[in-house]
Amino acid sequence: MVVLYFGYYALPQFGVVLPGFFVGVLMLGVIYAAYCSEVYRGALLSVPAGMHDACAALGLSTVVTWCRVLIPLAVRRSVPALVNYVLELYKQSAYLFAIGVPVLLARAQVAGDQSFRYLEPYTLTGVLYLTLNLPLVYLLHRYEARHDQFAV
Repeated sequence: MVVLYFGYYALPQFGVVLPGFFVGVLMLGVIYAAYCSEVYRGALLSVPAGMHDACAALGLSTVVTWCRVLIPLAVRRSVPALVNYVLELYKQSAYLFAIGVPVLLARAQVAGDQSFRYLEPYTLTGVLYLTLNLPLVYLLHRYEARHDQFAV
């Protein structure tokens, strides 16, 4: 939240004026780029050192070793964490409401303001977030169940 406020209120002090939507995309993108880079780094470090040795013993070039062996193994290990970050990013998009970006939560606020009944719009918003997240969670569980049996 602090990063969003910084991008929205502090960047104009330095002459960088962007609409709220672009500030939100930029700031959340920077935050999640850092998270994802750590996931990739951890996934690459989790590949056993024996894989490097096996590729060298087979005489594979460095490019083939990385493209055909190491990166596919690392991607398989990083997918669950990356999907979790996608889910978290989707949920944190509601924070954009704080800097004036009309997201789903803002629509619920407007509907509540018009009818003075906030329970129904906020409940519907929560159900929509849940409905949009559940299929991705289901696919992630299926992916993990399928690939756990082939884990190295």
